[in-house]
Amino acid sequence: HIGAAVGAEAARRTRLPSSEAATMQAALGGAGLAVAFNAPLAGVLFTLEEVTKSWRLQAVLVSVFAAAAAVGTSRLLLGDHPDFGVPPVPAPELVWLPLFLVFGVLTGFLGAGYNLVVLWALDHVAAIRRIPTLLQAGSIGAAVGLLLCVAPLTVGDGDALTQMLLGGHQFVLLATAGLLAARFLTGPLCYSAAVPGGLFAPLLAIGALWGTLFVGCVGAVWPEDPTFLAIPMALAGMAAFFGATVRAPLTGLLIVIEMTATTSVAVPMMIATAAAVVSANALGSAPIYDSLRERMPVSSGPDRS
Repeated sequence: HIGAAVGAEAARRTRLPSSEAATMQAALGGAGLAVAFNAPLAGVLFTLEEVTKSWRLQAVLVSVFAAAAAVGTSRLLLGDHPDFGVPPVPAPELVWLPLFLVFGVLTGFLGAGYNLVVLWALDHVAAIRRIPTLLQAGSIGAAVGLLLCVAPLTVGDGDALTQMLLGGHQFVLLATAGLLAARFLTGPLCYSAAVPGGLFAPLLAIGALWGTLFVGCVGAVWPEDPTFLAIPMALAGMAAFFGATVRAPLTGLLIVIEMTATTSVAVPMMIATAAAVVSANALGSAPIYDSLRERMPVSSGPDRS
């Protein structure tokens, strides 16, 4: 949001034509994402794949320059390190790839369901007209604050939870399912508060939880111990769930690879993400940002988060 706002203001002050102003706003929105997740390529790709939906040379070059300048400055000030520390993960053997395919199909169903919950929360909270918007947001914030005190892993951006899962921390199966269910509800509830916020980090946390839960469920019925797949499946879940909800599979793959500096699981991630996008499309689920744009007032700009 901040990057897009800076782009819009810069375009206004320099009196750019409307077409170039839109490109500037989109490019700096992608640059903001690139800095937030230390993922320059994913920021560029999100701009092209999801925001502009255009691969014109001008859009590509402006997006690349904006992300490079933004991330370069960020790394100069803060240093360069992956957002998530992941221990060395060997590539899963080929015999396990069908499992990632099945996982991806199920993730598509989960992503479609999550989009429905987000839109349901937005519509129902907005329909409570007798309560002022400010009071609605404050009430949701108070509820989330209470949860933060008693069950901190169920709310927030989820970075700490994602790091625990990618670091190899093992929750019992019931706890993993509970965290997934809680985040499946608290994320959309927070987004319905009509205050600035994003979906990206919560999506990644849910994807990592879902991958971990899937391995736990497989382990309950499989004769072999599949716990060595926990981290690879969590990585695949992050990319696949992102792809299923946002319907930007390349961005989902790249953002996970850049945030974790891990490429050994790239092929299983690709299989799971492709399957998730196909199954979500087959269900007729619209990409979440397309649905959100349709609900925005005509006077407002497009959602660049």
